[in-house]
Amino acid sequence: MKHFLAAVIAVAFAATLAWAVPQDKKPVNKMCPVMPDHKIDSKVSVMHKGKVIGLCCTDCAKKWGNGAAWEKNIKEDYGTPDLPEGADTVKGAVEGGKAGGYLVAAFFADKSAKSEAFMKLFLDAGVNPEILNCAFGKVEFKKDSEEAKHYKVTAAPTLLLIDPTKDPAVVLKTITGGTPKTLLKDIQEAGEKVGK
Repeated sequence: MKHFLAAVIAVAFAATLAWAVPQDKKPVNKMCPVMPDHKIDSKVSVMHKGKVIGLCCTDCAKKWGNGAAWEKNIKEDYGTPDLPEGADTVKGAVEGGKAGGYLVAAFFADKSAKSEAFMKLFLDAGVNPEILNCAFGKVEFKKDSEEAKHYKVTAAPTLLLIDPTKDPAVVLKTITGGTPKTLLKDIQEAGEKVGK
């Protein structure tokens, strides 16, 4: 009975939050200010100083109070591009791509400024939706690694666009630099070959 009552209270609390926040407004943040390493659930939000603040869960909503303790953690970045997330090996990215029939983008990177600059191309407004639709892998470049040897990657940064629907998977394009415009074109062309 206690668990049932707790569930009813949690639902009522969430419903109260939903009523307090205008339905047509989106949160201003991507990450929860109460638990900053968690992405928000756009269905759990509160009003704070005239802005909709997204939280990750109803537990954080209970902790929110007046928000003063958490407002320093609010970063107004909702709607800005995200860096892709995915596997840490080409094999893992290919398996993910094969399962969904998606183009694979395997990015060999090191800690250099060139790798960082290349990663920023993924945040371009045109490139971002395309790269987020790929099965992505960010692979730490090591010259003598098996994956670097297998895919003939000799330096970082290198982006491989791979068709995982073939057996074995086929590299469609190897990219070591460029502009957002050329990268967008390469990803779109490779995606058309895969069918997604």
